[in-house]
Amino acid sequence: MSYRYAITETTKQNLRRIAGEQIDKAMRDLVFENIKNAGGIHEARKEFKKIRALLRLVRPALGNNYTRLNGMFRGAGREFSDFRDAKVMAATCSNLENHFKPQAKKALFAGIQSLLDKRREDLMSKQGQIKKKVQRVRDMLNDSQKVIASCKMGAEGFDAVGGGLTRIYRRGRKAFVNAYDTPSMQNFHDWRKRVKDYLYHMRLLRDMWPPVIKGCCFSLEDLSHILGDEHDLSILSEYIDGVSEAHLNSEDRAVLKDLITLRQSELRASARARGKRLYAEKPKAFRTRFEQYWLAWS
Repeated sequence: MSYRYAITETTKQNLRRIAGEQIDKAMRDLVFENIKNAGGIHEARKEFKKIRALLRLVRPALGNNYTRLNGMFRGAGREFSDFRDAKVMAATCSNLENHFKPQAKKALFAGIQSLLDKRREDLMSKQGQIKKKVQRVRDMLNDSQKVIASCKMGAEGFDAVGGGLTRIYRRGRKAFVNAYDTPSMQNFHDWRKRVKDYLYHMRLLRDMWPPVIKGCCFSLEDLSHILGDEHDLSILSEYIDGVSEAHLNSEDRAVLKDLITLRQSELRASARARGKRLYAEKPKAFRTRFEQYWLAWS
């Protein structure tokens, strides 16, 4: 089966099957041939995020095992954060140039793009370091399967997922408000993470009412991409702050920062309209609605 919850299985069976499929995919992604251009790393990190979203969904049933398992997969993702950022920053700079092509001169981006491409190439050339990280993560994945196999579930049915589902929705709703009340890189990043969890929860539960939930998934995926682009621009901005004057003069630096700020303003405005729709319900009403979906499904 794909990444989806099955009403015919117990909580433990769903956890083992879904997490097991994602772990198997990550193992294949982390074969060295698949990570030469960071492609495998990017895919493996997505699988870790999907597993962590699953853990958050069944958190009421996991009890103390949640903290241990979540920490394992969070640590696995962090092993490759430098590689992810290096690849994404190069692509973000190129996208920024394309977005402002009519207004900005190509020479403005050439120097910083060259630095970013070199940084990515330098990181990916450290094969010994990459292999050590890959082995650590593969060992962790094997250990996580043993932990999952030994877990005892404390709840079944909607009791196993309702609390986790509602908790993520409530946190996302609060993060949405915080992001616009107090705009900052961290606040928008926090909202983005909760949007990703919300998206993965909808994918997991899409069989409850496919026509409705699939539409929600499309909207959440769209919002997730917007917030992802907004966050990547923040990372690029921080990188530009640290580039020496010898590689980037103050005038070009200021122009680049202004373009980043302008593009982020556009993305934040677009995200806000989507957020208002996706977080329109109060958490209690959200839970009640999905409990009714569950009852009809079962």
